[in-house]
Amino acid sequence: KLGRGDISLEYIKESLKPESTEVMDYIAPASGLILNKITFD
Repeated sequence: KLGRGDISLEYIKESLKPESTEVMDYIAPASGLILNKITFD
């Protein structure tokens, strides 16, 4: 949506803050991404 101009970069930055009340109601499709490894510290 950012690339199409539907939302701004500032909107995304604000929505990622812990105190934000913005809700992202969509996710990017996986597009063939595969999780290969998980590492816990």
